[in-house]
Amino acid sequence: MTIEALVCHLGDYSEAKLNGDILSAARLMAREVIGEEPSKLSGREAFAIVRAKTDKGWDGLKEYLSTTSHTI
Repeated sequence: MTIEALVCHLGDYSEAKLNGDILSAARLMAREVIGEEPSKLSGREAFAIVRAKTDKGWDGLKEYLSTTSHTI
């Protein structure tokens, strides 16, 4: 394996792991706030959920989920 291939592999692995972790965290946060996990959740929506919780806390997340058109 070349150095370039290793760097690409590590980058792909890191991105996939981060995306999976964010999706899991967003599902758990949504379940805490609304009582159920989203049936469908994109990576973009998951990052927005985690960001809303990080920036504004649980109340901000509740407001975010109530004002967005998520099919949760």
